[in-house]
Amino acid sequence: MASRAKARVRYTIDELCEIYLNEDVHTEHVARLALELFDAVRRWTGMTRYDRRLLEAAARLHDVGYALDPRHHMQKSIEIVKQDGLEGFQDKQVPYLLVAIALHQNSIPQRLYKTLVDDLPDPERGLRIAAFLRVADGLDQSHIQDASIHGVRKSGKAISVAVRSPISPDNLVRADSKASLWREVFPWDIRFEAEAAPEARTFRLLRGGENRYEALRRVAYVQYKIIRANEEGPKTGDDPEPLHDLRVALRRFRSLLTLFRKPLKDTWAGDIDRRLAAVAKALGPARDYDVWMERLREMEAQQDLSRSRVWSRYLAHQKEFAESHVTHVRQVLDGARYRNLMQEIAYFLRIQLSELVKESKGNPVEPYVARRLWRLSRRIVASEIPGGSWEVEDFHALRKQCRRGRYIAESFGSVLGTRTRRWGKTLKRMADVLGDLHDADVGLERVAYEAVAAPRVLVAALKAQRATALREVDAAWAELKDERAFQKLKRELKKDDGVSLLEGERAGDSVKKLYENG
Repeated sequence: MASRAKARVRYTIDELCEIYLNEDVHTEHVARLALELFDAVRRWTGMTRYDRRLLEAAARLHDVGYALDPRHHMQKSIEIVKQDGLEGFQDKQVPYLLVAIALHQNSIPQRLYKTLVDDLPDPERGLRIAAFLRVADGLDQSHIQDASIHGVRKSGKAISVAVRSPISPDNLVRADSKASLWREVFPWDIRFEAEAAPEARTFRLLRGGENRYEALRRVAYVQYKIIRANEEGPKTGDDPEPLHDLRVALRRFRSLLTLFRKPLKDTWAGDIDRRLAAVAKALGPARDYDVWMERLREMEAQQDLSRSRVWSRYLAHQKEFAESHVTHVRQVLDGARYRNLMQEIAYFLRIQLSELVKESKGNPVEPYVARRLWRLSRRIVASEIPGGSWEVEDFHALRKQCRRGRYIAESFGSVLGTRTRRWGKTLKRMADVLGDLHDADVGLERVAYEAVAAPRVLVAALKAQRATALREVDAAWAELKDERAFQKLKRELKKDDGVSLLEGERAGDSVKKLYENG
C-alpha cells in the first residue's frame, strides 16, 4: 500500500504573528476598526459572517511580513500565508484573504493584482473585503491606536462614519485616501467625520502603570509621524514652519532615545540617535537662516527701513543664500541615507519596541522616568548664572538641559502628575528666553564677520535684544529656583518612583542645600 503523504503543517493566526514578530498592537486595532465598520454596514452590503471571518484574519496578518522585508512587506505577508498555510481556513477561502492583504496598500503591482484577483471565483467578494481593510488601516496610520468609531449612518448615496482621533486627525485624511477601492466596489460613497470626545472621556496617549516600552513606543511614534509629515515642506523653502517642526520632532525623538538609553542598549536606538544627530546638524544652518530672515523682516516692518539703501543692499545680500540652503535641505531629505534611516526607525518602532513590550511584563514607566527627570532637574537647579557673565556655550548647554527636561515633563506629565506638568512649563520658559539670548548672540557673531557691512540699526537692535533677553533670563531663573515649587515636584516624583529619590546621596544633601550651592 502506498505510504500516506505527510500532512501539511498549518499555523494559527496567533502562531504566525509570534513567529514573524508581528506588530500586534497595530494589526489588532485595525482588525477591531474593520469589524466595527463591517458590523455597522453589513445589513446594507449583504456580506456574510464568512466574509467577516476572512476580514478579521486579513487585518491581523496584513503586516505579518514586515519584519522580514519592510519595503516589500505586503508581498512577504502573502508569501508567509501561502507557504505556512492557515489553521481553520479551507484552501478555497485563503485566496480571498490574500487579495485583502495585497490590496491593503494604495498601490499594487499590476501583475500581482491580475494573478490574485482574476483567479478568484468571485473577484467582487475579495475586493469588498479588501475595501474594509484598507479603510481601517488608514484609520491607524499613526500607529498609536487613538482612532475610534462612534457612529455609522447611511444617507442617500453616502455612508458617514463618525471618528474620534484626537491626537492624529490625519488618520481621517489617510482613511479617506485609502477609500478609493471602497468607492469602486460599493454603490455608496464613504465619508469620515471628526467627532470631538466629551470632556470627561478625552483620549490619553499614556495610562497610569503602562509598560515602559509601550509608553515609549506611543510617545516616539507621535514624533516619528510629525517628522514624516514635515519632510516635503522644507524642500520648497516657501514656509519656514515645516523645517522648524521637523527639527523639533527630531530633538524630541532623540530625547526619548537618550532617556531610555540603557533599556534600549540591545536595539538600534544608539545608532539611530547618532544618525538623527547628523541629520539635525545638517539641517541646522537652513533653520538658522530662516530665523535670521524672520528677524530681519520683523525689524524692517517695525522701523520702516524699506527705503534705506544700506538696508536694502544688506537684505539683498542675505537673500542670496536662500536657494543654497533649500538645495542643501533637499539633498539631505531626498538622500538615500535619510530614507534608509526613516525605514530603520519604522522597524525599530514596529518590530523591536513591539517585541520588548511582549517580552517585558510589568515595568511601569512612572518609576523609571521619575528618577531620571529628578536627576536632570537637580543638575539644572544646581547650575549658576553669575550675572550674565557666562560664555555663549554655557548658556546654550543650560538651554539644552532645560529643553530636554521640558520634553520629558511634557511627554510623561500625564502619568507623573500636575507638578511635573508645571515644571515642564517652567523649563519651557527658561529654554525660550535662553533661546532668545542665543539668537541674539548668533546674530551678533554673524554681522561681525559678514562681507557686507550690517546697518548700524541692526547691530543696535541685536544688542538691545541681548540685553532684554538677559533680564528675562534672570526673571525665568528666579521662577525656576523657587524652592517651594521644587520641593513639591520632588514629593510628586518620589511618589511616582516608589523609593527615595535621594537614595545614594551624601547624608544631609537636601533640596535646600542645592539652592544654597546653586
